[in-house]
Amino acid sequence: MSTSEGVIECLSSKSNEFASYSPDDMLKLCHELQNNFRDRANEWLEVGDWRVKEMAVMKYYEKGAETSDAIPVLMSSTSQLISALLSSFISSCVRNYEYEAGKSKGKEEILKKRTVKMGDGNGRSYSIYGPAPTGIPSHNFELYTLPVIGEHVASPTVSKNGSVAVILGAGNQPFLTLFDILHHTLLNRRVSLVKHHPMRPHLIDPYAIILEPLIKRGFLRQILDLGIPETTKILSHPSIGHVHITGSLATDRAVRTTLSKSKANLSEAEVDAMVSSELGASTPFIIANGSYTDKEIRSAAKLIVFGKKMNGGCNCLCAQAVVVPKDWEQKSQFRKVLNDELKLQPNQPVYYPGSIERAEEIVKVYASHGDARVNVLKSSKTVGAVNRLSDNITVVECGTPGDTAYDNSVLLKEVFGPVLAIVELASDAGDTNDYLNSAAVPFVNNKENIYGSLSCTVIAPSSLESKELSRALETLEYGSICVNTLSVVGWLSACHGGIWGAHPAAPGRESGAGYCGNQFKVALPAKTVVHGPNLAQDPMFDGSKPTPKLILDALVIMDCSHSTFSGIMKILRLLLITSVNMLFSRFSRLAPKTKPY
Repeated sequence: MSTSEGVIECLSSKSNEFASYSPDDMLKLCHELQNNFRDRANEWLEVGDWRVKEMAVMKYYEKGAETSDAIPVLMSSTSQLISALLSSFISSCVRNYEYEAGKSKGKEEILKKRTVKMGDGNGRSYSIYGPAPTGIPSHNFELYTLPVIGEHVASPTVSKNGSVAVILGAGNQPFLTLFDILHHTLLNRRVSLVKHHPMRPHLIDPYAIILEPLIKRGFLRQILDLGIPETTKILSHPSIGHVHITGSLATDRAVRTTLSKSKANLSEAEVDAMVSSELGASTPFIIANGSYTDKEIRSAAKLIVFGKKMNGGCNCLCAQAVVVPKDWEQKSQFRKVLNDELKLQPNQPVYYPGSIERAEEIVKVYASHGDARVNVLKSSKTVGAVNRLSDNITVVECGTPGDTAYDNSVLLKEVFGPVLAIVELASDAGDTNDYLNSAAVPFVNNKENIYGSLSCTVIAPSSLESKELSRALETLEYGSICVNTLSVVGWLSACHGGIWGAHPAAPGRESGAGYCGNQFKVALPAKTVVHGPNLAQDPMFDGSKPTPKLILDALVIMDCSHSTFSGIMKILRLLLITSVNMLFSRFSRLAPKTKPY
């Protein structure tokens, strides 16, 4: 028996035990996880220098190059994303299991709902749950259910007898695999085997500390990547009952092909149901028509550029397309401000394998139409070790659908790199007063026009009529829809009770199948809708003004504290130490230099 086979057999022997856990049992497990990650914060933050290795993977640090001044902030940001994920996801599970166990009488904000009848006259209705906090100031979210005729009925998902879930780890972020683990263990009660991505083997050490309560119960095991043949062998084991992927459509297809061969008794639909996945999309930013103030245009541009440049464009939710009204009076002004912002905000290294090559292929296609279709916006700044030409964002012009020169090649795939497409849509001749719903929403909902259904952003000025926006939010078929903010907040909402995944009505599996989140077990969830602040406010996301390290460290402290009081006391201690260090540093610079004897 090989090592992987032995691990699977051990997990399989625990499957029924985990599946039978009561709400009280789950509550105890969640509390253990909560106490463990808080009590051992210093351990998991420092073990194996994994954060330093993260900086090297993402090319913030490179041998032979000058160390980036941004590294301390970036390391703190990495810590904060993981601490926020752990704190919010597990706390949401605690509140849900307290409710299920009868230990909490009050309903969570996310469980407060209203029912809405669809405006298309077909008799369907849907429910809106919330609003609930996202964990970010001035942002809240709502959870929309799938429109149906009749009542929504929940169908809880738990492990089948003796079955094991395989979680294929994400390659582009250190926290995504942890998110997947928490979903499949704490919500679906699946014993799980985690195979870490070959780019991030260093995550096995902090995960071992964070997830110790699951590991010691025999509900979770981790392994490193040993290549495709070994992964194929694992997936073909008869005890494998579910596979979750964060990656590409090609990987999703390969996994389903492997399962169909090893489980020849299952139909194609049954094999498909065994695989949940979070894949990518050509993420659109939809500019609503209307009158914008100068500040609103500037805020919109800042959001788009931050959403494009973060992680070097190597995120499934990075901005890839900007959908603009062709006849918008402020179009030229917006385009100029967008270009200025692309030059102003610092580049981030495009580190993911294949990203630069994909970008170059796309740029070559548009350059063949003429120089006016391609524009490289060069920034003189970078947060990386080296500011490469390939890290700059290239804007490509698709044109307008219906025109002979229109080319939507860039929209039909996920670039996962430094390319931003501009599409100009003409208003529908029959409804020029509601461009958003007559032109923009039908365009992005049609998957022959644009790839995927994972997430999108609607940019709406204060002048836009609320009914137009509400209608758009109702009919957009994306798993996460964000108004005046970034899709990353949609992902964060899934840690608080929302969902993250492809829209269930979208054809095919371009952005995956299934979802993660939904801690409060709402029936038939379809999409998370996030409402950000008015564009008249300075956006919280601005690459030229990164969050100070001290604030990020303070947020980690609060996430890892057992109470608000203890967190505040620890932050005061941090402030004292930081102030003393600053004073000593200042005096050391002012002190006269003396020659050594």
